[in-house]
Amino acid sequence: MSRKSKIDPALKVELVERYLEGEISAKEAGRLAGLAGNGADTFHKWVNIYRNEGPEGLLAQSHNRHYSEETKLQAVYDYLDGKGSQMVIAARYGLRSKRQLQMWLKREKYYGRRFTSRKDLVSAIEDYISYYNTERIQRNLHLMTPVEYHQQYYLAA
Repeated sequence: MSRKSKIDPALKVELVERYLEGEISAKEAGRLAGLAGNGADTFHKWVNIYRNEGPEGLLAQSHNRHYSEETKLQAVYDYLDGKGSQMVIAARYGLRSKRQLQMWLKREKYYGRRFTSRKDLVSAIEDYISYYNTERIQRNLHLMTPVEYHQQYYLAA
């Protein structure tokens, strides 16, 4: 049994093709599809799927994809070695979105690891929070880290 999308796949294909031909913007496509907010993030995911898999990629999927452990680890190591952004690595390995890579990264860093002490666990969590706040660039913060965004906000006030 397939997972049915709330949005007609034919509409997705039409909007992506119009966008790629330069007829409409991503924001306009998101609005026409009835996506929440400006819809550009979701729409860009559709564009990446279309580019990687063609129009068939936007059809309802009948099952989840499975990746070998070797592929998962190589994608994680490529990202950690700085060989591309999460979107670039996801596209390189044929992932439908960067979210899959994010889950593998989280699993590799925390879930598969046994902490020998509470101190080690707390240190790993603190490192992640520091990374998230000071290094992780976020699109919804105008491609800034949370710390940079808040600093700019307070300077403007």
